[in-house]
Amino acid sequence: MKLKAALILVFFCFGFSVYSDDNHYDVFNIIEKYSPLLKEDSNNWTTVHCVAAEGSAGEMEILLESADLIDEVDAFGNSPVMISALYGNIGAFRVLIENGCRLDILNRRGGSCASYLGYFNDEDIDEALALIDEYSDIDIPTSGEMSLLHYAVHGGNYGLTAKILGYGVDVNREDSRGSMRPVDMARFISFQYTDVVDISDGDIELENMLVDLLLDNGSRNKSFIPMSIGAFGNFFFNIYIAIDSLLDDGPSMDEVNRGEYYTYKEVNGSLNPVIGIEAVGKMFEDAGLNVELKLHKQNFKQIIDECNDSEDLYLIMANMSGHPYIKNHWVLITTRYQTGSYQDFLKVYESSSLFAPLFYRVDDIGMMISIKVNN
Repeated sequence: MKLKAALILVFFCFGFSVYSDDNHYDVFNIIEKYSPLLKEDSNNWTTVHCVAAEGSAGEMEILLESADLIDEVDAFGNSPVMISALYGNIGAFRVLIENGCRLDILNRRGGSCASYLGYFNDEDIDEALALIDEYSDIDIPTSGEMSLLHYAVHGGNYGLTAKILGYGVDVNREDSRGSMRPVDMARFISFQYTDVVDISDGDIELENMLVDLLLDNGSRNKSFIPMSIGAFGNFFFNIYIAIDSLLDDGPSMDEVNRGEYYTYKEVNGSLNPVIGIEAVGKMFEDAGLNVELKLHKQNFKQIIDECNDSEDLYLIMANMSGHPYIKNHWVLITTRYQTGSYQDFLKVYESSSLFAPLFYRVDDIGMMISIKVNN
């Protein structure tokens, strides 16, 4: 049944519907099914976005027959096909691509659909890569010239890296911020940041294996870009942003970034500056802030909710070791995060433009440090 797009938009907003016979979803009961999510949504999702995240291929086919919403974007600039990749929904992803959705859109964080393919699981990634290769280009970069290959290497995903290289991507592409090539991203695998995360012999072996794989596929040697605290101290950057966000006239980065806070550990031939939890507390204290820090290794959603509900001010540092592209990378979470269409996604202070296009999920957290601000 064909309906005018304007009428469909009304139904999408209000979600009135009836169920059809034979358990065959028509457009009306699809709207009803996803109306609770639409009512809670704060990110301007359409029903097509909802189905892209959680629905079936059949539901997507029905919606696309009924209204021309295939490339509508949400508040973040994400089209439905981007959402289907972010949620690893291969059925909806396939239907959207085969029906001619645009794959060259960049969202408001600069991410392309191709850059999100790593969210698919091992069973579906081959089909996702093949679809993008057939209808577009796996090598479409983000606005910062980071490609899927950059992210796969940074995340220590050897299998995905090997698959991507099989499509003849640019193995020597440089990002626009630091001229980092995929081979340079391997360095992050053994970068420890803080003493609450251990770097294993397996991490070092993985880094070396990925470097060898990239070199065998035409990569130039490592650039040996210095992994200085000021340039790539991800954990420190987030601590600095936390301090700066709490003070009206915060200290400069140089004032906070003092050598006395660090110890240095040799990993895979390089010195890593490592910050301990006690040193983090000292950073806040020296900036004039009294805080209480706790390390958490489980019950992350519960802890975030408790911090949200508290009358006290909390910030949370989250290690995203469960993210498909991130290994030992930390983000700073605002505990007053929004829910809605991204119910399982976190709102974060983004400290590095290298990772600005990414979204973070509660399920990606490996451990957390809660920071209670007492003044």
